[in-house]
Amino acid sequence: MPEIRLQIVDAFTDRPLGGNPAGVVTEAGGLSADLMQAIAREVHASETAFVCGGGGSEPFRVRFFTPAAEVPLCGHATIACFHALVWDGRIPLMDGEMVVQQVTGAGQLPLRLRVEDGHLTGLLMGQNPPLQDPYRGDLADLAGPLGVTLEALETADREIGPPARVSTGLRCLHVPVPDLATLQGAAPDFRALAGLSRRLDITTVQLLTFETASDDVQLRVRTFAPVVGVDEDPVTGTAAGSLGGYLAYINLLPGEGEKRRFRLAQGEEVGREGRVEVELQLVGQSVVETWVGGTAVRTLEGTLQLPSV
Repeated sequence: MPEIRLQIVDAFTDRPLGGNPAGVVTEAGGLSADLMQAIAREVHASETAFVCGGGGSEPFRVRFFTPAAEVPLCGHATIACFHALVWDGRIPLMDGEMVVQQVTGAGQLPLRLRVEDGHLTGLLMGQNPPLQDPYRGDLADLAGPLGVTLEALETADREIGPPARVSTGLRCLHVPVPDLATLQGAAPDFRALAGLSRRLDITTVQLLTFETASDDVQLRVRTFAPVVGVDEDPVTGTAAGSLGGYLAYINLLPGEGEKRRFRLAQGEEVGREGRVEVELQLVGQSVVETWVGGTAVRTLEGTLQLPSV
């Protein structure tokens, strides 16, 4: 009976069983799309990454599957995947900052690996420059699916800014809320939220607040993707990248100057707290580079039995 090697890696955390778990198959060159989908369904992490080729002087070719569908790009699964490739010795390390490339459904994207004393200490994935599109619907149409009050959305619209769709590889609707209590108390109707996502042609919906109750982060967020079978994603790299574009759009980016950095916290509501670093390069008011990253830990390694052909 054929088998493949499978790893589970927790991304955006430095401790096992935190952050966002991803399945990783680093040798997936002979697998069909149907088999990759079946493996992702069996793993049942929010995403599983499959390395289908590349390495050495060539970009790594990576595909990403939720339990229900293939997606062009996944932030936490990218972090998990390249940590796994380093652990496997597929990427020889040199102290300092290294750059490697991956080819995804969202295009070819760079990754920056931070290395100290021969050890990987962090990884930042490049994403596309953000494309912003204002939300032109009624706030009342968002309140029910998101499980928050219309009053809260109206307050945030006045005090923070209007919702908007932003993509750095996946389209995300960013919706501010006025305080941490509203964020933590949100109780989405996932079926309605999936329908809303289809109508708006988006993959994820993210609630955000600047009230954090933590000194080490500037924002707290929650991210939902029921349209691709992930009701609430613990810690979401692609949405974190597009969040940078959203904050630039509403002119509320933390910091000053052409290079901006901020950290966000996510996952407490589902018992998997994590931290995401976001780094942006600006030209004027426009974001021209988006980098998202953090750390990861491997929590499981084994073999998965495959059906005989």
